[in-house]
Amino acid sequence: MLQLADIDLLISDVPQAEIKVQRALNLSREVKDSKHEGFALAALGDVYRNQQQYPKAIEVLQKALVIAQNLKDRKLEARSRFNMSAVYYGQAQ
Repeated sequence: MLQLADIDLLISDVPQAEIKVQRALNLSREVKDSKHEGFALAALGDVYRNQQQYPKAIEVLQKALVIAQNLKDRKLEARSRFNMSAVYYGQAQ
């Protein structure tokens, strides 16, 4: 589902991306899957960045980063930090 949301972001269908990411986030929480919750939060941060909702983006990306560090998941940590840098860059523009 998150890959479909990434495609929606690429074609600038941000509302559809947000729906898909929220659905993935809810499902990951429902089944208590921290790893996928972290990736969903990182993706949600990207959605918020695209909507220029920078404070919300930082908030969810920080949550994703905490999950990544707790799981010692370098890939999730890298994605969270990369997305966070894109938010800070967007704020500076």
